[in-house]
Amino acid sequence: MAFDDINVVILSGRLTRDPEVKYTPGGRAVARFGIAVNRSFVDSNNERQERTSFVNIVVWGSQAENCGRFLSKGSPVMVEGRLEIRKYTAQTGEDKRVTEVVARKVTFLPTGKVKQDDSIMDDEEELIEKFAGPMDENPPF
Repeated sequence: MAFDDINVVILSGRLTRDPEVKYTPGGRAVARFGIAVNRSFVDSNNERQERTSFVNIVVWGSQAENCGRFLSKGSPVMVEGRLEIRKYTAQTGEDKRVTEVVARKVTFLPTGKVKQDDSIMDDEEELIEKFAGPMDENPPF
Protein backbone atom coordinates (compact mmCIF):
# COMPACT_ATOMS: atom_id res chain seq x y z
CA MET A 1 0.00 0.00 0.00
CA ALA A 2 1.38 3.40 -0.97
CA PHE A 3 1.56 6.25 1.49
CA ASP A 4 0.47 9.65 0.20
CA ASP A 5 1.63 12.78 1.96
CA ILE A 6 -1.05 15.25 2.99
CA ASN A 7 -0.57 19.00 2.70
CA VAL A 8 -3.86 20.77 3.45
CA VAL A 9 -4.28 24.15 5.13
CA ILE A 10 -7.55 25.83 6.12
CA LEU A 11 -7.34 29.33 7.58
CA SER A 12 -9.84 32.01 8.47
CA GLY A 13 -8.75 35.59 8.98
CA ARG A 14 -8.75 39.15 7.70
CA LEU A 15 -6.66 40.64 4.93
CA THR A 16 -3.68 42.65 6.16
CA ARG A 17 -3.32 44.44 2.82
CA ASP A 18 -5.17 44.86 -0.47
CA PRO A 19 -4.61 41.99 -2.94
CA GLU A 20 -1.92 42.68 -5.52
CA VAL A 21 -2.89 41.13 -8.87
CA LYS A 22 -0.32 40.55 -11.59
CA TYR A 23 -0.26 38.50 -14.78
CA THR A 24 2.27 35.94 -15.97
CA PRO A 25 3.71 36.34 -19.49
CA GLY A 26 1.18 33.69 -20.54
CA GLY A 27 -1.70 35.85 -19.24
CA ARG A 28 -2.53 33.88 -16.08
CA ALA A 29 -3.58 36.02 -13.09
CA VAL A 30 -1.86 35.66 -9.72
CA ALA A 31 -2.90 37.54 -6.58
CA ARG A 32 -0.88 37.93 -3.41
CA PHE A 33 -2.10 39.18 -0.06
CA GLY A 34 -1.65 38.50 3.63
CA ILE A 35 -4.13 37.50 6.29
CA ALA A 36 -4.05 37.82 10.06
CA VAL A 37 -5.28 34.71 11.87
CA ASN A 38 -6.21 35.21 15.52
CA ARG A 39 -6.13 32.49 18.13
CA SER A 40 -7.28 32.75 21.73
CA PHE A 41 -6.45 30.35 24.53
CA VAL A 42 -6.30 30.10 28.30
CA ASP A 43 -2.75 30.06 29.66
CA SER A 44 -1.37 28.20 32.71
CA ASN A 45 -2.48 31.12 34.94
CA ASN A 46 -6.06 30.65 33.70
CA GLU A 47 -5.92 33.97 31.83
CA ARG A 48 -7.22 34.40 28.29
CA GLN A 49 -4.46 35.19 25.80
CA GLU A 50 -4.57 36.11 22.11
CA ARG A 51 -1.97 35.44 19.46
CA THR A 52 -2.00 36.54 15.84
CA SER A 53 -0.24 34.77 12.99
CA PHE A 54 0.42 36.58 9.73
CA VAL A 55 0.24 34.34 6.67
CA ASN A 56 1.09 35.10 3.03
CA ILE A 57 -1.48 33.86 0.49
CA VAL A 58 -1.06 33.22 -3.25
CA VAL A 59 -4.11 32.70 -5.50
CA TRP A 60 -4.12 31.81 -9.21
CA GLY A 61 -6.50 32.21 -12.16
CA SER A 62 -10.01 33.64 -12.06
CA GLN A 63 -10.06 33.42 -8.26
CA ALA A 64 -7.06 35.76 -8.22
CA GLU A 65 -8.96 38.26 -10.37
CA ASN A 66 -12.03 38.00 -8.11
CA CYS A 67 -9.89 38.55 -5.01
CA GLY A 68 -8.46 41.69 -6.61
CA ARG A 69 -11.93 42.91 -7.54
CA PHE A 70 -13.88 42.17 -4.36
CA LEU A 71 -11.43 42.03 -1.44
CA SER A 72 -9.56 44.78 0.37
CA LYS A 73 -7.61 45.24 3.57
CA GLY A 74 -9.76 44.03 6.50
CA SER A 75 -11.97 41.70 4.44
CA PRO A 76 -12.71 38.41 6.21
CA VAL A 77 -11.88 35.27 4.21
CA MET A 78 -11.48 31.54 4.54
CA VAL A 79 -8.58 30.08 2.57
CA GLU A 80 -8.18 26.41 1.67
CA GLY A 81 -4.93 25.35 0.07
CA ARG A 82 -1.47 23.89 0.60
CA LEU A 83 1.59 25.08 2.46
CA GLU A 84 4.58 25.87 0.30
CA ILE A 85 8.11 26.91 1.27
CA ARG A 86 10.17 28.49 -1.50
CA LYS A 87 13.87 29.26 -1.52
CA TYR A 88 15.49 31.97 -3.58
CA THR A 89 18.68 33.98 -3.66
CA ALA A 90 18.27 37.71 -3.02
CA GLN A 91 20.16 40.30 -5.06
CA THR A 92 22.58 40.56 -2.12
CA GLY A 93 23.46 36.88 -2.62
CA GLU A 94 21.74 35.88 0.62
CA ASP A 95 19.57 32.74 0.57
CA LYS A 96 15.96 33.51 1.56
CA ARG A 97 12.96 31.35 2.38
CA VAL A 98 9.31 32.28 1.95
CA THR A 99 6.46 30.35 3.56
CA GLU A 100 3.04 30.86 1.98
CA VAL A 101 -0.28 29.18 1.40
CA VAL A 102 -1.12 28.49 -2.23
CA ALA A 103 -4.90 28.76 -2.23
CA ARG A 104 -7.12 26.24 -3.94
CA LYS A 105 -10.25 28.05 -2.78
CA VAL A 106 -10.87 31.48 -1.24
CA THR A 107 -14.26 31.98 0.38
CA PHE A 108 -15.39 35.56 0.98
CA LEU A 109 -16.92 35.65 4.46
CA PRO A 110 -19.64 38.06 5.52
CA THR A 111 -18.58 41.20 7.35
CA GLY A 112 -20.13 42.25 10.63
CA LYS A 113 -23.20 40.45 11.84
CA VAL A 114 -24.84 37.60 9.99
CA LYS A 115 -28.49 36.69 10.42
CA GLN A 116 -28.82 32.93 10.31
CA ASP A 117 -31.85 30.97 11.57
CA ASP A 118 -33.15 33.98 13.57
CA SER A 119 -29.88 34.36 15.50
CA ILE A 120 -27.17 36.98 15.17
CA MET A 121 -23.57 35.75 14.91
CA ASP A 122 -20.88 38.37 15.26
CA ASP A 123 -18.31 36.33 17.13
CA GLU A 124 -15.37 35.07 15.04
CA GLU A 125 -15.42 31.62 16.68
CA GLU A 126 -19.10 31.19 15.80
CA LEU A 127 -18.38 32.14 12.17
CA ILE A 128 -15.50 29.68 11.97
CA GLU A 129 -17.65 26.92 13.45
CA LYS A 130 -20.46 27.76 11.01
CA PHE A 131 -18.18 27.61 7.95
CA ALA A 132 -15.44 25.14 9.03
CA GLY A 133 -17.00 22.98 11.72
CA PRO A 134 -16.24 22.77 15.43
CA MET A 135 -12.70 23.41 16.62
CA ASP A 136 -11.04 21.20 19.23
CA GLU A 137 -10.11 23.23 22.34
CA ASN A 138 -7.27 20.80 23.13
CA PRO A 139 -5.66 19.71 19.86
CA PRO A 140 -3.46 16.58 20.09
CA PHE A 141 -0.22 18.45 19.33
